[in-house]
Amino acid sequence: PGAEMAAGGGGEEEVVRSPSCILQTSFEDLLGTSAADVAHFDVIMAGDVCFMKGLSGAFQSWLASVSDRREGCVTLLGDPSRWEQWAPQPGWAAGMERVAAYDVNTDAADVHPLTEGLATRHTVVWRSG
Repeated sequence: PGAEMAAGGGGEEEVVRSPSCILQTSFEDLLGTSAADVAHFDVIMAGDVCFMKGLSGAFQSWLASVSDRREGCVTLLGDPSRWEQWAPQPGWAAGMERVAAYDVNTDAADVHPLTEGLATRHTVVWRSG
């Protein structure tokens, strides 16, 4: 059967179907939903959402609450550690494990808000399921 995934981003809400996957994007605020509300999603992914105190706490709390929504589901969080004090730390959510870490080279001369002028960004991927 196809997989179904929720994602948010720019543009309009979208559903993409293929024989093996259904990709559904959403622009609703999922942070207010319960695990039961998102139980039909096989995969939930969030990325670069831990750069502000309130937002980081809200996402970590919500991802922790939905990470065990149903057997066989996967929850992923990618964090480029833009602000270490708000980045997830080991033990932040039951079942969420650090599964990968990457040092991503950036253009240090570029003082872009996403790189904050750093030459390397230490990025971590967390996973449950």
